[in-house]
Amino acid sequence: MKAGAPITGTLTVASAKRKHKVVLKIYEVKFGIDGKVFKTLIREKVRKTGKVDPHPYVASVVRSFPAGSSHTLSAQAFISEKHGKHASRTLHVAFSVCS
Repeated sequence: MKAGAPITGTLTVASAKRKHKVVLKIYEVKFGIDGKVFKTLIREKVRKTGKVDPHPYVASVVRSFPAGSSHTLSAQAFISEKHGKHASRTLHVAFSVCS
């Protein structure tokens, strides 16, 4: 990628299925760049009823970065549990900007 040119990053996070049964029910996802959250998506229907929404969580961002810098895109997914504290997992993807 060229320095100063805007990039479009898209992260997609979806509920997971195994043997046609849902094993992960994701109700909230926070997308970020370099540790700063730029978008939060919440699905109250999944949170309240426990039913899975088949559509993935998608966030896009357009930013420009200086040459020679390295950055990290991240997505923190909150997993729905019936009882107790909700679990969360974070996915990181690193990239660097060329001249």
